[in-house]
Amino acid sequence: MEKYSVFEPLKNSYEIEVPKDFQKVHQLIYDVKKYGGDNHKVIDEFRHIIFDIESKNVFLACTELPLINFTHSEKNLIDVTSLLAKKLVEKTF
Repeated sequence: MEKYSVFEPLKNSYEIEVPKDFQKVHQLIYDVKKYGGDNHKVIDEFRHIIFDIESKNVFLACTELPLINFTHSEKNLIDVTSLLAKKLVEKTF
């Protein structure tokens, strides 16, 4: 986990697994912006990153990652942006 991440403080309280090669995640984010979430190269790279993570729950803690057209029957892919939006709506009404 990068030291500038807003999730950095959580690692003191919870066991958090991060991708082994974080540079691949940065490249994937760039590729989503450049090619879109339906691009086969993007989907394949995302699949490899997800398969390398042992945890069943995977937080998609970047706004580009939920745009990738990929689901996994054995992994719970959690869209952090969607969670934030839902919580904001709950607090508003």
